[in-house]
Amino acid sequence: MNRRIGIWLDYRNAYIIYLQEDKAAVEELISTVEDFHPAGGSTSKTPWGPQDNIKEKKYLERKKQQLQRYFQAIIQKIQTGDQLYIFGPAEAKLGLQKALDSNRNLAVNLHAVETADQMTLNQKIAQVKGFFRTL
Repeated sequence: MNRRIGIWLDYRNAYIIYLQEDKAAVEELISTVEDFHPAGGSTSKTPWGPQDNIKEKKYLERKKQQLQRYFQAIIQKIQTGDQLYIFGPAEAKLGLQKALDSNRNLAVNLHAVETADQMTLNQKIAQVKGFFRTL
């Protein structure tokens, strides 16, 4: 049986909305992606001396790994043969789309990936219902 699923996500949390007939079940998945702001380097004791640089590579690599775990947690909630609609305000929706494309064991029918602004929970449910009503 094909389920209709709408996912609203950004880097902080994801709302997975399961539709069956006119009833909707919502599951919230909170992200563990850190929001980092590395501080500047340290200066030497001499006036106008050199400054140490901050290595952003380790921060970016950590964020990349955390995003991969976040997307895999979302993918685990989706079963094969589902109809899927992804929307949200950030670029996280495009990262999830890439993760779905790279997962060869998952047979999900992705209908659309759209940009949407911040919404209340009822607006998210209405958006998913309206999208699948037009199919």
